[in-house]
Amino acid sequence: MSNRELAWEKWEDDLVEERTKEATKSDPFDGEEEYSMEELDRVLFQEMPKVVATPMGIYGIYDRNKPSSQYDCWLGHTNFDISSTIKNSIEQVAGVEVLKILTRYRFFVGIAKMFDFKDVRVEIERAICDKHFVNHEELSLDPETKLAVDDIKSRISSQKLWAIYIFPNGQIDYISSNNFNDEEYFDKLLVFKKAKEYSGGLLLTREH
Repeated sequence: MSNRELAWEKWEDDLVEERTKEATKSDPFDGEEEYSMEELDRVLFQEMPKVVATPMGIYGIYDRNKPSSQYDCWLGHTNFDISSTIKNSIEQVAGVEVLKILTRYRFFVGIAKMFDFKDVRVEIERAICDKHFVNHEELSLDPETKLAVDDIKSRISSQKLWAIYIFPNGQIDYISSNNFNDEEYFDKLLVFKKAKEYSGGLLLTREH
């Protein structure tokens, strides 16, 4: 299986000009007057304001609730199935305010206004792709802890998924899996992430 790849496309509003038949209570053609085709069209049809079609529904072009007014909107294109586990991983990334899976290889994401897409993008790619980043925090580990971490890495590095959490007190725990849909793995990874968020420590995953 090739490495997981994720490409991004900025979401642009899709303008739709709708025309709808105007229902009338009375017949405007009761008289003997003759009407041109243009006049008939004007009477029978009323042009509605332009609207935008979005993954979240149809909105008026000036509707402040339309996604492009609320979020920084992007489409993500993958070369792998967007499973329920992948969906959950994206939703857990800070800054992701709206997520909608469009197809097995494409999703729509709305980034909250107080977040920078460049930062959120990196975190999404770290969460769901086989990306390899240098974690400079690892360089600050004391020699004994670094030796223990390297030993664990040597035993689990062949796995498609792995994570090592180093607690603030130096204790180490780790998980690994070869299944990208392994919910037990991602549940434990979430525990690691919460522990890091509340207590500190260092979390290393396969992308590092």
